[in-house]
Amino acid sequence: MSISIKIINIFIIFSFLINLNHSINFECQYGYFRWATKVDDKIIPIFKNQYSCVANITGVIAYNTVTEVSNNHLDGRSSSNVIVLKIFKQSLKKFPENVEEFFPYLKAIFINQCKLKSIAKNDLRPFERLQFVSFTGNNIKNVNSDVFQYNPMITFVGLGSNPIEHIGAKFFDHLKSLKTIILSNNTCIDEKAIRNNEHLSQLKLDVAEKCPPTKEMLEYDKNGTKKRQFFRRALGLEFLDDEESSAIESGL
Repeated sequence: MSISIKIINIFIIFSFLINLNHSINFECQYGYFRWATKVDDKIIPIFKNQYSCVANITGVIAYNTVTEVSNNHLDGRSSSNVIVLKIFKQSLKKFPENVEEFFPYLKAIFINQCKLKSIAKNDLRPFERLQFVSFTGNNIKNVNSDVFQYNPMITFVGLGSNPIEHIGAKFFDHLKSLKTIILSNNTCIDEKAIRNNEHLSQLKLDVAEKCPPTKEMLEYDKNGTKKRQFFRRALGLEFLDDEESSAIESGL
């Protein structure tokens, strides 16, 4: 065997080992579960009897690319039938990548008590059907304005029990369908609004006062607006309203 072929073979093996060590797997308990949350002794229903994956994470937790999901489905079900993903009390500092390759139709994502440090718009972009998200009990400090930019159907947001200090000035702009938001036990705020428009309106004011965005977050919003205006002009969308142009842009 020539030296060049040996080098190629070594490179292939090395690449394989790197990919293997940079991946995580989901060992799922599949089933039809009823999902609800309890706030002030009130039970808030989320989903009833939806096919779900309650995931136990295996692999190298320092990385966050999902390469395998267990196939122990109930009869007649497959990964494409999974509506709810729940990850609870795992070590997952980053949002898992590549989830959409296995669960493309998620309507609810719960990543609770997992030491998650941040959540960004591109993490949630593949899940346009999302209605319910919960990132309770993690290590999230800042929440940008555009985190839910690609998820217009969201009605429930759980961000309680995080060390949140700053929230983007336009955070609520992308939550047109929001009914319930939990911001209890955070560093900057300890409030919630449960299916009450009056409470939600007050909470928005309180967030602006108690959790002001950092200068970096304001600059991020400003630059994002400039880029959006540039692309709208370039694409000939400047004469459309925001809803129409957003629908076109999201399909690009």
